[in-house]
Amino acid sequence: MNKIIVQVLAVVFSFGLVTLIPAAEETTQKSMILPIVEIHDGDTIKTDLTWRLPPPLNIIEVRVLGIDTPEMPADSYRVTGKLGRAKCVKEAEMALQARDLVKKLAEGQTKMKITNFSWDKYARIDANVSIGGKDVATELLAAGLAVPYDGGTKTHDWCL
Repeated sequence: MNKIIVQVLAVVFSFGLVTLIPAAEETTQKSMILPIVEIHDGDTIKTDLTWRLPPPLNIIEVRVLGIDTPEMPADSYRVTGKLGRAKCVKEAEMALQARDLVKKLAEGQTKMKITNFSWDKYARIDANVSIGGKDVATELLAAGLAVPYDGGTKTHDWCL
């Protein structure tokens, strides 16, 4: 199902049928204020673009630009120990810490501000993200829960 949604979005965006501008509340060509739907992991936050896309295409992932965080374990990790996309227990635990740090930033907040945004090859929005006036990438890097990432090959081993 996700593959179909990505393909539909790719076609829609390639024909220019959907653009982010004009956009959501308090939008300029340089920034947008978007609702926070879910903190998926340390570097991915889901938002709702109902004002631009019909369900189920309206829930879009915003990927925090310039960083990479550890891969999340399976949803059942705490009960079963299944690592999911994480390669080791250390990575799984760090991924949960990264997600929790972003959730803490979002406590009491319903919106995030994105700047320097563009669509990526996975139909996500890549952007600088701030929540409550704090830059998400800066906070994760300072906590040691993210590494700089330019979109190329991932080289950091979270298990060391």
